[in-house]
Amino acid sequence: MRKEVNLWCGVMFGCACLAFLCVFIAKYMFGVVGENITLQVRQDLYSSIMKKHMGWHDDPQNAPGVLSAVLAADVQYLNGASTEALAVVSEALFAVISGVVIGFIFSWRVALVALALTPFMMMGGSIAAKIDKQDMVDNKDSKNADLLASDAIMNYRTVIGFGLEPSISKEYSALIEAPFRMSKKSAHISGIVYGYSQFITNVCFAVLFFFGTVFMLDVPDLSGEDVFIAIFAMFFGAFGAGQATTFGPDIGKATQAAIKIFKITDTPT
Repeated sequence: MRKEVNLWCGVMFGCACLAFLCVFIAKYMFGVVGENITLQVRQDLYSSIMKKHMGWHDDPQNAPGVLSAVLAADVQYLNGASTEALAVVSEALFAVISGVVIGFIFSWRVALVALALTPFMMMGGSIAAKIDKQDMVDNKDSKNADLLASDAIMNYRTVIGFGLEPSISKEYSALIEAPFRMSKKSAHISGIVYGYSQFITNVCFAVLFFFGTVFMLDVPDLSGEDVFIAIFAMFFGAFGAGQATTFGPDIGKATQAAIKIFKITDTPT
């Protein structure tokens, strides 16, 4: 037992060192690519804004506050979805393939059951990603509130001179009321979906252990060790795929950010 403990502790330590090296290289290289993309997009967007005609800048939809937000935040969303998400999705894909291969090697019966349960395990994360993406799309109504705040701050002397602080504050509160109610509703739905994801994970474990026991009783050559390896290999593979769904909100934000950015750059100067 002492020899086996030393052996597997050494294997785990080697895996930890390999993971450290691979993650460092991946983060560094994807980070360099992402920052170069961000730099290029931000330069092109700023150049396009500076070349627009006077009437384009007079449009309230193109207020300085809105354009500054696009340059600061929306360009960064593209970085998060184009590089970081790609790295995680690649890692998740490799985890799924590895889990399936290992599961079928040690117990193809348990692997088949796990494959049948995988959609249910991934469903919670997918629904949560769609809810966050829909919330991002629907919250475009808050843009009017941002425009009002930007105009009031830029022209604060006029606002103070005419004593319009209470009326503008009241109008701003009315504009953010709808996004607030929508976000509150989305939060409750997200909570239910998260509870479902925790519930379905434990149910899938129970089903896998049940069928694993049944297969061990029916198949003399199948050992408990093989069943455990197949179950946990498939589970961690599905868990890796679930990690990719956490980037659903970022991809949704990146989609909206790309629409804003290319709408500006594609407008004739």
